[in-house]
Amino acid sequence: MPWSQIPSAIGAIFRPLVPPSNPSPSTKAPQQQHRSSSPKWTVRSSNLAVLFCLTRAGPRRPALPLELVLLILAHPTRWLRTASASLPAAVHVSDAQQTILTLGPLTAHEIHLLRKIVFTFRSKDQGWSSYPADHGTFRGSWTWFQLVITPDAGADVAEQGKGDQREHVLQVNRHAGRVMEDYRLEFEAGDEIVDGLREGDTLAVSACAAYPGWRNFVEEAGMEIWSLDDLGGRECEVGGFLGTSELECRSRQRQGH
Repeated sequence: MPWSQIPSAIGAIFRPLVPPSNPSPSTKAPQQQHRSSSPKWTVRSSNLAVLFCLTRAGPRRPALPLELVLLILAHPTRWLRTASASLPAAVHVSDAQQTILTLGPLTAHEIHLLRKIVFTFRSKDQGWSSYPADHGTFRGSWTWFQLVITPDAGADVAEQGKGDQREHVLQVNRHAGRVMEDYRLEFEAGDEIVDGLREGDTLAVSACAAYPGWRNFVEEAGMEIWSLDDLGGRECEVGGFLGTSELECRSRQRQGH
């Protein structure tokens, strides 16, 4: 197996497990259906198990190098949902822009750990228009969702332009859509939205509609931040590098960084 595939393979072996559902409770003790004597097995539990097992030598195997353990823990199956926002009730917007979701401001440590931002929408427009050639397509649609990233007004902006508000169109509704549709968008490292984040930034999602007659009907909306698990470790500084756990700090120290 190629060296580059080892973290993914081991990550799959230690994929977080969901305990089997408890059998139906006896009619003699119905109150037990909401109780469990076993702790819930979570992604964090699984990550700690990976850390415990792989960094310790066994009777028949040596401990894995810390650098490889860090690669395994950085695999997408190890990430945690660390922040989320959801729409509390359905809304509709007509010829306006309305903020429906917000997260932040983000700290430097949160941005360092951040690996993915997910947006979900269930929506449609008014269901008709005077442009039948565009019906059922995404052309000429004037209802959409927009992400606005606002920097901390009190931050010391080192470079000109870094303190400006940034806007990104996330999703456009289908033109003259008659039924609600589900949309899901994911942004990871390499995408402008993720790479451009700075300390103090606040994320806000707006539902938008332009011109009279256009309406954005939003039934559901959500925003999630998925991050590297710091395993509850301490933050530390090693050669100017902000570590995410004591394990990462030890690895950097061994490398002489």
